[in-house]
Amino acid sequence: MGGAARLARHGSEFGGAWLSEYYPQDSFSTDERVSETEFIRQADFYKFRGRGVIQTTGRGGYAPFVRFVQGYSGTDAALLERQRRWSALSADDAASASTNDDWEAIFASPDTLARALAFHAGRASTDYRIMSRDAAVLADVPATPSGRRRPAGRKGSVFYMGRRISGSYPYGAGEYRDRVFTLLRGIVSLAGGAPLPAPAPSQPAPSEPAPPAPTPPSSTEPAPAPPQREPTRPAPPSHPSTPRRGAVPAPDDATMHAQWDAHPRVHGHFSNSFARYSELAPLYAAQGVGDAAEYLDTNMVRLTFFGRHQDGHRDLVAPLRQAEDAMAGQTVSPPITSFGCLVPRPIRGTTNRLSNHALGRAFDLNPTGNPRITQAVDYLVIAAATGTDLHQLRRETDPATLSRISRAFQDSFTEAWASSQTQPDILAALQNRGTRERLNGYARHGICTLYVPLIQALIAAGLVWGGAWPSSRTSCISSFGDRTS
Repeated sequence: MGGAARLARHGSEFGGAWLSEYYPQDSFSTDERVSETEFIRQADFYKFRGRGVIQTTGRGGYAPFVRFVQGYSGTDAALLERQRRWSALSADDAASASTNDDWEAIFASPDTLARALAFHAGRASTDYRIMSRDAAVLADVPATPSGRRRPAGRKGSVFYMGRRISGSYPYGAGEYRDRVFTLLRGIVSLAGGAPLPAPAPSQPAPSEPAPPAPTPPSSTEPAPAPPQREPTRPAPPSHPSTPRRGAVPAPDDATMHAQWDAHPRVHGHFSNSFARYSELAPLYAAQGVGDAAEYLDTNMVRLTFFGRHQDGHRDLVAPLRQAEDAMAGQTVSPPITSFGCLVPRPIRGTTNRLSNHALGRAFDLNPTGNPRITQAVDYLVIAAATGTDLHQLRRETDPATLSRISRAFQDSFTEAWASSQTQPDILAALQNRGTRERLNGYARHGICTLYVPLIQALIAAGLVWGGAWPSSRTSCISSFGDRTS
């Protein structure tokens, strides 16, 4: 299999390139048609990608299909072939043994396509396929979400189905709902009936005027029509290079679709998922980017740094070149083995704050040896093992000092040191499995291993180093960003 000899059982090699959230596009092809990527295309992230009418994704999402195929007794030849191969295996082993070609064949079967919706819809208590015959329930839309609360909606409503399918309030309350009602009106028209006035949701969706009160359907009355929307104005376009200062209005569903359709080049940044784009577009607007697709299409370019390549903001080209030029004649040790930049996502641990990586204005270098330390107990043990004052450690921003502490921890954190500890809080930390695994990782790979002169050169080029962010103290040592991020 193409690429197997190079990659099979070697995933932890290549300088940790496969251990980050970024596909190592500088070292491995992204062409799905060449033999070199054949082995990669059997990895979970590829073979369990979004498929089918409901975009089933991930090993967990595919698990019901494995069990369905294992118990299949129909007439589809492709499914029967896989049933014979998988019936004696556990569901997990069958998933591991499956190939990308298997899933291409399985999802091409009409039997599978029908099952996809049933698996996603859930059991009777949550099944969104059963629509209400009550017009008020069918047209119901819950109040606009506030904070992290995501209203589920009334079971039997068109909104409930749309939100369950996409996970997005704007999609369920807006475009999906409108399309369903438009389809119903078309069916009524073809049947020779006259559509009724549009029923009102219990709480109008954003930017919807309140329509007339609903009229319950009867056996002789047509289905309800969709509410008539006022024309919406698109959110103001973002500045071509830097976000506006302060938030701009979040785009509505129709505007997001227009943005998405106008910039197909950025679809891959959102895993080719409009639902993902619609989730993040309001976060971009909160950062002053009213049209995230236009912003990314205009500003993202191919960045190169010490032979590594990633997509990122064009404003990073000059400082990266300046820092690399400053290293001429020096041996950067350890070398740069991982360079990642653009990832549209919220800040880790949040759902409503956009990461600077989503703007393409922050990047990470060698994160395995420069981890993001977030746990207070980790600082406690590092301070004890290195003889560093805990208060000083949590506030240290000098790269040379942090590098010395990193080397000291790698030298001192041994089994002999751990077994000699008597302080209760240190013992409790060492006996906690998760904490011990993190500490062992720091001892293997280091805490601050970036070449100190390179850090200094990047800062001199006008970039901000994560290790010097005074308010974070989560030791974002691998991260850098420009001063507008």
